[in-house]
Amino acid sequence: MAILARRRRSPAFLLGAALVVAAAATVTGSPMPLRHTDADVVKPGSVSSLLAPATALSLTATPSHAGTVALLCKGDCGEIRVGGKPHAIKNMHWHTPSEHTIDGRRTAAELHIVSFAADGKIAVMSALFDQGTVNPLVENTLDAMEDMADLSTTAEDIKAHFFSGADVGCGVYKGSLTTPPCTEGLSWVVTTKIGSMSRRQLRHLQALNGGHENARPLQEPFGRAVEWLEVSL
Repeated sequence: MAILARRRRSPAFLLGAALVVAAAATVTGSPMPLRHTDADVVKPGSVSSLLAPATALSLTATPSHAGTVALLCKGDCGEIRVGGKPHAIKNMHWHTPSEHTIDGRRTAAELHIVSFAADGKIAVMSALFDQGTVNPLVENTLDAMEDMADLSTTAEDIKAHFFSGADVGCGVYKGSLTTPPCTEGLSWVVTTKIGSMSRRQLRHLQALNGGHENARPLQEPFGRAVEWLEVSL
């Protein structure tokens, strides 16, 4: 920016340059709106075919972006397998409201489970939640986040309470991180069955994440297709 100022570029030039940079930075940006279209690929499959948590998991709460709280894995937390490639689960964090929409629907909250392959590639598995009944694993997670303490759970509970049993469909696409530096080239897996947490739990989650919304605005798809895995096929 300083170089442009010294060369006395016009405001129109500066605006055009900014727009070019912004467009380049969001060609595969996330979250993107997920819609079922004729261009998409539909295959048999489910979350359970991609998600393999460790039998027992231990995570610790730690401060993260903009007053939010993340849960970092202690030891082996299992893996997410996308495109046949294993990605080791490393952390979990929340957004309110949800960042992704499915066929135009936005939910109250979204959980991201972030994982890394041996070559550094990232895959994020997302679970969507709406206000409803009390979720026991969400409750344990909130307790750990509030106390900046450890969370101990199991693969069985992760699948049952975060992913509605995991025998559910999902959409897979290429995107980016949704928090700075918004790195692109990621694989996203977004579940299509909506989980539940109580109104009290939702308010508690919002308070623990700084008391404000922390969802990145939807990014343009730019022609990206979604691969849908559906249990009923």
